Amino acid sequence: IAEQAAALDYISLRLYNHRRYLWNDQLLQPTVYHMKYLSAQEVLAQDTITNPERWPLILDYATLTDQSIVEAAKEIVFQYRLWETRISNTEVLRIRFTRQIQKTQDILELSTIIKKFNAESDLYAKM
Repeated sequence: IAEQAAALDYISLRLYNHRRYLWNDQLLQPTVYHMKYLSAQEVLAQDTITNPERWPLILDYATLTDQSIVEAAKEIVFQYRLWETRISNTEVLRIRFTRQIQKTQDILELSTIIKKFNAESDLYAKM
């Protein structure tokens, strides 16, 4: 059990390091990104924009980047989905290798599992 716990800790630390560059260090920044994404979805669902002040996060972004509110909303959705995909890749690694470690009964298999994890996570980290 101790070896399995150490292997799980190792995987968690490596994935944290892979995810670290995807998260801004600002407090609640992922929440802000999600709020912007939801607002951008609302903007894109509109036939016409009559009151852009309704979406201040999108309007401010559009103003700062010299874009229309619709262009800004499209860019925000694209960036959010790209970020979401990259996070999803690390989550798949976490689940798959955590389950392998939890299921193994042979301590000697842990080394092989960790080597496979390193090979896959190193490929991800280089992307």
